[in-house]
Amino acid sequence: MNKTPRAFLEEVLSNCAASRNKNWFKFFSGFLGASAQRLEAEGHHKGFRIQMGAFECFDYYNFQEKDFSSAVRIKNLKAKYRLRNFVDYEVNENEIPAIDSKLKGQLDKFLREPGLLTLGLFSSKMDDKWIELFSSFDRLHVLQVNVPINDSIVQLLQNMLNQKQLLGLDISSNLQEEEIDLVSKFLFQEQFQRLVLLSRNHNAQERFLADAIEHREEFRGKSILWSCADVKLHDESFKGKRLSEEVVEYRNNVFKVCYEMEKATSETKIEEIVRSASITVMTLL
Repeated sequence: MNKTPRAFLEEVLSNCAASRNKNWFKFFSGFLGASAQRLEAEGHHKGFRIQMGAFECFDYYNFQEKDFSSAVRIKNLKAKYRLRNFVDYEVNENEIPAIDSKLKGQLDKFLREPGLLTLGLFSSKMDDKWIELFSSFDRLHVLQVNVPINDSIVQLLQNMLNQKQLLGLDISSNLQEEEIDLVSKFLFQEQFQRLVLLSRNHNAQERFLADAIEHREEFRGKSILWSCADVKLHDESFKGKRLSEEVVEYRNNVFKVCYEMEKATSETKIEEIVRSASITVMTLL
């Protein structure tokens, strides 16, 4: 461990911290444990908000992605504890906004800062110029689609698919059949790690499970996360155990499935955690 490059250790910790498991730092002990706890305390995210085609402001969030309220606290943030950089695209009118003349220069500077880059779409009102701009983010690793998918978002997704750069994709809307086909293609890409679905869709669930079983080697190590209730993925072939008050894990020789119920206690039954889990994560072994 003493010969392990510090940069590698920092990369491991940062990637764990950037995951959706809020108890990630408890998995380490010794030097790694101390470093993980420090990163949990000092880790933060920085957002670059685009409103109506122009830079609006920077946003700062703590490890739990809650806004910082203290200007002094923001001033003392250290870049080495930066976990994620968010570019958030917002439009509050019906027309597609023009790209502000200063925006590209402002973005270029922000995109050079350390941190896992995420593009958050809070509007689907984009033309070819916006799609070209977002597609030019060569360090973009996560795309969050927080609105219903339209033709513009489909084109952006197709560009990302062709560029083979996304590690993660978050989808909030209920996927249609053609969209399921497109999203499923990301899971076949070697660099891709995690798909997040914020709404339950039986057809999508069945498709992704079938693809994972049929193409096990290509899907090995990849995860699909459902951030919604009532998603049961295990059957009698799985063996289960409780990892903590909030988390139950089931495994068979193909899948690992974790159910997390945020407000569970030691008295909460396993069946209740599975039924009421707010997060369900399936990983192919």
